[in-house]
Amino acid sequence: MNMKPAIYLIPFLIVCVGFLIRWEFSGNRRNIYFIKPISTMLVILAALFSLLEPCWNTTYTFGVILGLVFSMGGDIALMFQGGPLEGKDSVRHFNRERENAIN
Repeated sequence: MNMKPAIYLIPFLIVCVGFLIRWEFSGNRRNIYFIKPISTMLVILAALFSLLEPCWNTTYTFGVILGLVFSMGGDIALMFQGGPLEGKDSVRHFNRERENAIN
């Protein structure tokens, strides 16, 4: 029996999702930000492995892969939601400091 290459990724994906659930309940954001892109990349890789199958629909497969890539981009963008654009590094803070220096 010939196993499909994408099947080999499932145990790693299950482990990643288990850690994601555990860290979500414990509130460990740093580890979530580390493992979430990895788990999304594993799903993308599984979708790419499906291209090795003899019968596949290109439009559907590339649509799914594109959707997964956008999903990963959105996840990464949400990770930086409260990051460098707020607080001390923001343009607003820079403008306030500049106005204080002028006055």
